[in-house]
Amino acid sequence: MINNLRKYTYGPFNSRRLGLSLGINILLNYKVCSYNCVYCEIGVTHKENLVSPKHRINLPPTPDFRKELKDILKFVPHLRSLSFTGYNGEPTLNDSLLDFYKVAFDVRNEL
Repeated sequence: MINNLRKYTYGPFNSRRLGLSLGINILLNYKVCSYNCVYCEIGVTHKENLVSPKHRINLPPTPDFRKELKDILKFVPHLRSLSFTGYNGEPTLNDSLLDFYKVAFDVRNEL
């Protein structure tokens, strides 16, 4: 699968702590965050993208997520971890975070 065709996943990448890990972005295609951490690896959170910690986004996983994850796990079966991230911000802003976990567990159990 070509990287630019992937909507939800990025990597895999080697992590000293986690081993070979696949990143899963569960946020929008632009940065939205409830913090402006000085150590953020994706840079400054601009004022228009800074939201209250009470702010919620509802982006449930689509069937495309299940297919994309399944295809990658078949291709790279030796992954050690999945990192549910907000590649574009704070992942816990997504109200559907647990739904993404459930799909990932289901896919793992199917393989």
